[in-house]
Amino acid sequence: GEVKLMLTLETINKLKATRATVEEIVDKGIVRYGINTGFGLLSKVLIEKEKLVELQYNVIRSHCAGIGETLSQEATRRMLALRINVLAKAYSGCSPEMVEHMVAMFNCSCLPLIPAQGTVGASGDLAPLAHLAQGVIGEGQMWSPKTGWGSAVEVLAANNLAPYELKAKDGISLINGTQFICAVGSEALDRAKNCLRTSVVITCIILDILEGHVDALDKRVHKIRAHSGQNRVAATMRALCHNAKYPSEIYEECEKHDVQDPYTIRCMPQVAGITLDTINFVEGIFHTDFKLLWVLFHRDQETIG
Repeated sequence: GEVKLMLTLETINKLKATRATVEEIVDKGIVRYGINTGFGLLSKVLIEKEKLVELQYNVIRSHCAGIGETLSQEATRRMLALRINVLAKAYSGCSPEMVEHMVAMFNCSCLPLIPAQGTVGASGDLAPLAHLAQGVIGEGQMWSPKTGWGSAVEVLAANNLAPYELKAKDGISLINGTQFICAVGSEALDRAKNCLRTSVVITCIILDILEGHVDALDKRVHKIRAHSGQNRVAATMRALCHNAKYPSEIYEECEKHDVQDPYTIRCMPQVAGITLDTINFVEGIFHTDFKLLWVLFHRDQETIG
């Protein structure tokens, strides 16, 4: 793609600062979940220092359990960008070099093969993100404009990149999040917005063709209900239909015989309005989630896991 990413010096310094916290935990043998313990039911199992890196590779490989069709290249690229964005917040304690490696992958459009099914929803896109992480470490299949589909290690090499070698906590930092939901959901949200706009415009065209009444769109009527979406749709329809500034020749020339129009036309603000409210609610959730990370590290070296 034409869009390229770059980490600022400030971001890199923040990443180094939180990474120092992880290094201190490892060096001093302080017990912290996901760094030197097992995962889930094995959280009480301490992992030897010599096996901390192996632990991170294993958590990625064990979660590569997705099924179904391959995620589109566009959605995969969004997913990679969103994961970079989250890690660049510098709260996860991941290695700065890993984030830089992911930025390089994005800029070359080195896109891992990610099965479209396997997420457990808001509890975490563990499987889809594991497949993304698999590409970061040079395993599994990958696509790039330069190579097409091939093994990840070969595709990376063709783009002058090498598989990233994980360090302590890097694996869990890669797979714990909701970037699959955000990548796919944001596309669905955009489509929903387009469908809503189109339906409102089509309704206005039908209203004009049927020589319908615009009285049902009166601002005073909708102000009583006070629903935001309903009022916004009614305002849009008033702007598109017959009004003082943009009169409709069809409306002005027709003779009104019916007292009111069919329900499906006159109540479009109410029907489309609640749809707009729902879209806005979902959009707010996505905007919030774009800023979140599951495992947090304060930069004052206090950890919350």
